[in-house]
Amino acid sequence: MHEPNHTHSTSTDAIRRTVDSHKDWIEDRLGVNLSDAVILSTDLSFCDAALPNLIGYSDRSTPITTAIRRLAERIVSVETAPFYLPLIELERERAIDPCRSRSAPKHKESATYSLTWIDGPLAIHLRDLAVPVVALSVRYHQGPDSSSESAQDIVVVPRSAVDGFISLLKSLRAADGEPRLRVGWDDANIVSKCDWEQLVLDPTIVSLLKDDFESFFEREDWFRRMRLPFRRGYLLHGPPGNGKSTGNPRDDDQPRLTAYTIRFFDDKVDDEALERLFERAAQEAPSIVLLEDIDRSFPRTGKARPR
Repeated sequence: MHEPNHTHSTSTDAIRRTVDSHKDWIEDRLGVNLSDAVILSTDLSFCDAALPNLIGYSDRSTPITTAIRRLAERIVSVETAPFYLPLIELERERAIDPCRSRSAPKHKESATYSLTWIDGPLAIHLRDLAVPVVALSVRYHQGPDSSSESAQDIVVVPRSAVDGFISLLKSLRAADGEPRLRVGWDDANIVSKCDWEQLVLDPTIVSLLKDDFESFFEREDWFRRMRLPFRRGYLLHGPPGNGKSTGNPRDDDQPRLTAYTIRFFDDKVDDEALERLFERAAQEAPSIVLLEDIDRSFPRTGKARPR
């Protein structure tokens, strides 16, 4: 009986194999030998950003991070390797306005289609960068203990262009004052702006929450003098759809904060993941940590899922 051979590798091995398999084409596009280039791993998918330019399709209702949008705007042209058919995943999603009550009619929800680059090298010509770069998404499996395929986005850049490339990355990540939500370790997405008046909460609660938040940043010096942690916590409860999640501060006179949250009931979430969430939020302070449905983590039966 034939037994399937399941191979696995580290990300380093997979990256080098993938780059070597396209060596001649990459060198031709960059105009330098691979020995005069560097491979940079990145948490920003240049391939995904290049898709609208490559295939001429984009869904305006699909959520997109500011960094990806800015990168897409800087792309002048995209080239694919000959005789290497690009592989792209088309996934249907639901687009839901976070300001809308969950009890609203379902016809207000709309279908969107997200495109994700799976395989194939892309030569990308960027505005303000004198030379092109080659972007790839490397897929690999980490072994029997890994339940799914892993992916790493990389960019091959001539050494002479590294300084300019890093400057480009900095400009893509520059803050623009828009409120955002980061779920787990995904990129932060801009969230729809909701006024305090749109929250379906008791007017007294809204007033207390709004007044307390607005005065919080004005009292930073007092917190420092008293040697107190400069942080604030709010516990909101109520039926689904009344505005608890969308009640994040958004006043024009206050900082636009990035909110960090985590899916408590994801099988991969444990105590370490929660610690990393708070560490990341602290690094990006001022920020918000949003914990939804916290009561479900402590059921009345006493049989909470181990963390």
